[in-house]
Amino acid sequence: MAKKSNPKNQKKRNIIIACVAAAAVIVVTIITIIIINKNALNNGSFFVSDGSKLVISLSGDRISSDEDEPVPQKTYFVYFYKDNDITDLKVYQEYANDTIAKEAFSYFKNNLSPYLKEISLDGKHVIVTRLPEEYEGITAEDVRNTIKYNEEHSDDEELDDSTDDSAEEDTENQ
Repeated sequence: MAKKSNPKNQKKRNIIIACVAAAAVIVVTIITIIIINKNALNNGSFFVSDGSKLVISLSGDRISSDEDEPVPQKTYFVYFYKDNDITDLKVYQEYANDTIAKEAFSYFKNNLSPYLKEISLDGKHVIVTRLPEEYEGITAEDVRNTIKYNEEHSDDEELDDSTDDSAEEDTENQ
């Protein structure tokens, strides 16, 4: 005699299968987001202002640092905002390679961690999350104005640098 399948057992089995499938979809989604974000850091597409973040970028030679601190090639100040309120500030420092980034990460961990909310390492990027008191009182509009000012004056700095170089050459030739 064939066993009849119990409708209650079949219903439980279907619920379990649905839960496992949902968990698998969530895991795949999370992995996809991580991969996209990692690629965004490496190709620079993350460092673009949009509707949730404002980005100020500086070349490494414009960042003052302690002698022992490795100098990044680029530093990105990423201000996350909602409406006109800054909700978070992360500083992404990009180094020439993973090894130098690890050295910088160790430097921050050993010397500055009490003054920072969080420090993490992602390939050749050291990510420093700043404490809220460091950006309280700054508005999204303030950051937009800073970005606009930097864009308007970036040509001035390049001119100043080239003028200094030619002045040095003129002095050497005399």
